[in-house]
Amino acid sequence: MRNVAGYELQVDREGCPSFPQSVERESRVFSQGTGFRLTTCRNDSFREISGHTSNQGFFLLRCCTAALLFCLVMVGLSNHAWAFNLPDTGQTKCYRDVSPYDEISCAGTGQDGAYNINPMSFTNNGNGTVTDNNTGLMWQRCSIGQNNDDTCSGTTQSYNWYRASGTYQSTYNPDSQDVCGDLVRGGYSDWRLPSKKELITIVDYAVPYPGPTINAAYFPNTSASHYWSSTTNAYNPYDAWLVDFGNGYVSSGYKHSPFYVRCVRGGQ
Repeated sequence: MRNVAGYELQVDREGCPSFPQSVERESRVFSQGTGFRLTTCRNDSFREISGHTSNQGFFLLRCCTAALLFCLVMVGLSNHAWAFNLPDTGQTKCYRDVSPYDEISCAGTGQDGAYNINPMSFTNNGNGTVTDNNTGLMWQRCSIGQNNDDTCSGTTQSYNWYRASGTYQSTYNPDSQDVCGDLVRGGYSDWRLPSKKELITIVDYAVPYPGPTINAAYFPNTSASHYWSSTTNAYNPYDAWLVDFGNGYVSSGYKHSPFYVRCVRGGQ
């Protein structure tokens, strides 16, 4: 803690990473509360200022003003761009953390099953789409390949990642097919392949293996298998992330491999 012009400022090493390089990667917390963190950064030219006098503290505070305004603008933009609630996982059971891994009461364990924050909530729009009332994302009710009827009858069709995401690849998608981009459902044509984090939000972890780990009332006849996300594996660009609706696991697979597709719109 350091006192500057009468204010207690707490050093926080996260900083404002998008601010120019002339600003030291060090920030000070002015206000902090639930879901809110406001920081500002100090300039390298004030590195040697000790803050022993009120004038020095005043100049240091002036130095921080530009960064403070920058952070305020970014917080405001992010809040208006896409506000959503992270839905609960649906997990309701708790277990011992040592063998035998028996089911136990969730009270006081701190495990996922002990909490129910933002319960999963969906709206069937009656036009082949489902809206997640937490995230605001609109989902394709039936998987690609199935019939757009009440039970999502028919057979789920698999595609490689390049075709599912609409990414050109000379061998695996030479005609630039875009499975989600070509979809028209509920009167909308701006469908896309969901990101990994988006796809995880519709996994219902209350459903045990062999699944499907999803709310079947809103997403009937979902295949208990892997579905593509749009997210490339950062460590291996030839892989992309998959969500397995048989057990809720997240893993990566070769982009040229065939897996299932459910499209989304909104967000990002």
